[in-house]
Amino acid sequence: MLSRLTSLVVTGKYKLDYGYFAKENSRLSPFITLGAGLHNVTDYFWECKNRVNKGNYASLNAGLGLNFDISKSINFSYTMRFGYFLSDDIDRRDVGDNDKILQHYFSIGKSF
Repeated sequence: MLSRLTSLVVTGKYKLDYGYFAKENSRLSPFITLGAGLHNVTDYFWECKNRVNKGNYASLNAGLGLNFDISKSINFSYTMRFGYFLSDDIDRRDVGDNDKILQHYFSIGKSF
């Protein structure tokens, strides 16, 4: 896309470690996510300003993830999330399908 994408995404997370796929006290806990987002696209960084259509766009998101408890208060998490834009107007190519994104997140968390 060669542009700046600023996103605000609200996501719900459902942990699958309540006895379905893993024990409740397991160090590995899988989860799924569902959500929606608002995105602002600009062509601020590029000299060639005709690559994207600037504006605000909405998306629906779904993902899979895995949480690993390093200790009782520290955890590591990986999430792969797929976003489906509700519009095909972002890029200037006409390929006949709405735009999509695939994002990978790695995080370290602390429980209080």
